[in-house]
Amino acid sequence: MWQLGFDNDAYIKRQSEQIRERIQKYGGKRYLEFGGKLFDDFHASRVLPGFAPDSKIRMLARLKDEAEVVIAINAADIEKNVGISRQFSIFELTRELSMKNSAKALRIAAYIGSSAKFAMPMAVSALYTHFYRILKYGALLMRTSRPANDQKAKVLGVNPYFFSEYDTAVRNYPVKKCMAVVALLKEYDYKGKGGDVGEATPAELMVELTAKILNM
Repeated sequence: MWQLGFDNDAYIKRQSEQIRERIQKYGGKRYLEFGGKLFDDFHASRVLPGFAPDSKIRMLARLKDEAEVVIAINAADIEKNVGISRQFSIFELTRELSMKNSAKALRIAAYIGSSAKFAMPMAVSALYTHFYRILKYGALLMRTSRPANDQKAKVLGVNPYFFSEYDTAVRNYPVKKCMAVVALLKEYDYKGKGGDVGEATPAELMVELTAKILNM
C-alpha cells in the first residue's frame, strides 16, 4: 500500500507557525529567503511524494495579512526571455519622460519598439499607469502645496525613493498637460491594437507617441 513520504498540510501549518513565532519573539520585520522554486516546484514534488508544487505559495497565503513578498529577478534573464534590456525598458522610458530627457527617451522608445516581443498595448498601459500617478499627484498639490510623505505614498503608491522623480514629473506635466497625455495614450492604445495606423511600424508608433508626450 502506498504511503505519502511528505505531509504537505503539516508542512504548511508548521512553517507558517514557526514564522509567526519568530516574528513575535524578535519583533519588527523578519527577512526570509526561499531556496528553490517559489512557484511550480515540480522537482521537489518528485523528490518528496506528497509535496505539492505550490506548497510555498499556499504557506505564504496563510501569512498574507502579515507578510510582504519581494521577488528578485536577474536583469540578464529579463533580457533573454522578454527581449528588453534593463537599460532600455519601459520603466527607464517613464523615468526619462518624467525628466523630459528627449534624446534618451526617444532612443529607448526606438529600441523597445523594435523588440521582437514588443506589444504596444502593454507599453501604453505602463505609460498610462505612470501618468495617472502624476495626474493624481498634481491634483493633491492643488489641494495642499506641501503634502506629507504619507499623503504622497497614498496617492503615488510607490517607494519613497521615487518621490523626487515624481516631484520633477509633476512640474513638467501639470494637471492640464497630464490630462492631454492620458487622452493621447488612449488614442495610441487604439492604434496599437491595429486601428488607423497606416504603414507605421510598432517602433515608429512608439517613437511618435514618445515625441508627442515630450512636446506637451
